[in-house]
Formats: sequence, structure tokens, C-alpha cells
Amino acid sequence: MQLFLVALTLMGFFGKSWWVFDIASHFRPQYFLLLGLGALVGFWGKRRRSSVFFILVAMLNLWLILPYYSSQTAISKTGAVFRAMNLNLNVANLAFDKVHKLVDSARPDVIMLEELSPFWVRKAGQVFSRYPYFKTFAREDAFGIGVFSKIPLKKVDVFTMNGDIPVLVARLDLNGHTLSLIGTHLKPPFNAAFSKDRNDGLEDLANLIISTKGTKMVMGDFNLTPWSPYFQDFIAKTGLNDSQKGIGIQPSWPTSMPLFWIPLDHCFVTKDINIHARNIGPNVDSDHYPVIVDFSLNMDKVNAS
Repeated sequence: MQLFLVALTLMGFFGKSWWVFDIASHFRPQYFLLLGLGALVGFWGKRRRSSVFFILVAMLNLWLILPYYSSQTAISKTGAVFRAMNLNLNVANLAFDKVHKLVDSARPDVIMLEELSPFWVRKAGQVFSRYPYFKTFAREDAFGIGVFSKIPLKKVDVFTMNGDIPVLVARLDLNGHTLSLIGTHLKPPFNAAFSKDRNDGLEDLANLIISTKGTKMVMGDFNLTPWSPYFQDFIAKTGLNDSQKGIGIQPSWPTSMPLFWIPLDHCFVTKDINIHARNIGPNVDSDHYPVIVDFSLNMDKVNAS
């Protein structure tokens, strides 16, 4: 068991070599905990040499996790605080009451939805009645998307990425400043073809983000974690900040299997946005948990840009 965990740990560093190795990169917290526990058992059983080795490999995984627990950047001059929520509904989910309760309790100012079906759109008047500004691109498959907002939407565009995946770009008016809210749902890496589509889609998304000027927030189900080399390339290319940084890892999938929890749903922001809080919402019968982010504009950086 421990040697298998060591192998998985090392495979994760070679995610670009084979799509299976990329999947191995996603479970760093589990490797750390299991290797650490195994090492403690080994010390108890006087297998000290092997236990030291397993501790070193466990620490290698911890080294990749710790940056997310470093102190947050101090929040400087700020404007009003807004709340955004991302939720992958799950196209088969019929728990309208639970989603309605979530929306009423969390009270986000803007909501990005993935796996938005025509059936959900028909229920939108009931569930999202307090959101007068909205745009939906519903589909029967798992790649419908939509935005619901209490904040006026200046303009909403939808673009298609590799693999026929939509990207929604909504321009919100935040007290006279424009925020480009970008949402998408990348393909799950179930096989080599889907993995390639996800990676190509991520590249298309990065190019779209770079070409979009001004203040930006990017939300969605990315189907990859911070330890994937493709995730790291995306951050390096776009220059966005991961909203988990300084707050800690917040797993969002799969709701039904806590031992395999990993962070697949993300919120990225430009450097002129302050993150005040980031939380995972309750289970609403989707396979994903909602991600709820409180943010404000950093007025010093907005005015300087």
C-alpha cells in the first residue's frame, strides 16, 4: 500500500507525459495523510528505515499543499464587498428546494451555474426570483451554463472552446467599474480524448482571459486541481490569483465520497480584486459543492490601471 502511494506521488509530477499520471496529481492531501499514518505505524512496529522514507515522501506532498495555507495578502483600500457563487448543478439534479434554500441563505450577488439544463431554466423563476439580470445557455448534456445577478449586466457573450464547450463572459457594473465574470465547465478527464479536450479548452480559456481587458473573475468546474501541471501553466500564463491561496484547500467534489474529496471548482481573480472570504456551501444533491467567494475591488490598483 505505502509503495503504491509513493508511486502515485511520483507519477503526479509527470502529468504531461500521460493523462493517467495527471489524474494521479490530484490527490496530494490523501497521499500525505496516508503516507504519514503508515510511517507512524511503521515506527510503532520498529520499521524505522522504511518509515523515514515514507515520511520524506509524505513531506513532498505536504510541500505542494502548504502554499495554500500561507498568510493572505493584506487587504488594502477597498470598495463595497460583493458575494459570488459558483455551482455545478449536476444535469440530473432535481433538488430545486435545496438550491432555493442555498440561494436564500447565502444571498450571493451573482451566481454562475454549470450543467444548466432546459428543465432547470424552466424552474429559474422559482429558484432565482430575486435575480432580475440573467442569461442562460441551457443544454441537454452536462455543458449548459448561465449567470443570474442582482447586479446589472452590461453585456453577456458566449464563446465556444475546443470540444464544443461554452465560455460565458458577463460584464457587471460594480458601482461604475466593470467586472468581467467568466464562467465555464471543462471536460472531465475520463480518457485520453477527454483529457486532451480539457487541456485544449484550458488553453483556449487562457487566451480568452488574456484578451479580455480590465478586472476579471473566472469561475467554474475546471476538472483539475492545483497540483496538475496544466493548472500551474494556466496560472502562469494568465497571471490570475487562485482564491484558495492563503485560505486553504477547499474540496468541492465528489460530495458522496469524502475520502476522495478534491478541489475541482475554482475561482480566479486579477490582482485588483481583494478576497475577503471563500467557503464551500452545503450539499444540494449535486456531485459538486458550491463555492462562495466574498470579494471587493482593490481601489488603489483599479485606479492605477
